[in-house]
Amino acid sequence: LNVPMDLLVSGNQTCSLKNNAIKISAMCAYTAIQAGVPFSKVMDLLDDFIAETEKCVNITDIFELLKAVLFSFTRTVAVSRITAYSKPVRQAIEYIEAHYAEKITLVKLAAHVGLSESYLSSLLTKETGMTLADNINRARIEQIMNIMLHSNVTVSELSSMVGYTYNKHFAKRFRQFTAMMPTEDQKFLID
Repeated sequence: LNVPMDLLVSGNQTCSLKNNAIKISAMCAYTAIQAGVPFSKVMDLLDDFIAETEKCVNITDIFELLKAVLFSFTRTVAVSRITAYSKPVRQAIEYIEAHYAEKITLVKLAAHVGLSESYLSSLLTKETGMTLADNINRARIEQIMNIMLHSNVTVSELSSMVGYTYNKHFAKRFRQFTAMMPTEDQKFLID
């Protein structure tokens, strides 16, 4: 993050940014509640982030906290959704999230959860609303978004890090899940 030194401690900008960070946190909380996360859990997270925001003394700290807010609410929604699934579907999703960079097949996944391939496939589609391929792509894109927050990589490097062999396939899936189109020479850097 390149912030001019005079803005790192400027009271007016820092105060304004704190207020906006709290608003963003509140919007994340509202979205999490709409996604089905229990109200009390969301409010506890929001209270913690508001208290942490008040402690921030410069713009860099506020930006770092905002990244943590977005990650925490996203993870809370993901965990909340996973717990709504049956045990085999939870196991399948957890396996996919742990092995996203590998080649994941229905045969391998069915053996992991102890179900037939056809039953697991229908169960995944029924409970998640997505096919196995879409569940794998979703996990990969979520990991890509996390990598984008913490590193400076090109599209080619990023796609191979999460298990995509072909950049065109990666770009198509990235666009499907984010509504954005990465470009080959683009550097993903948010820090």
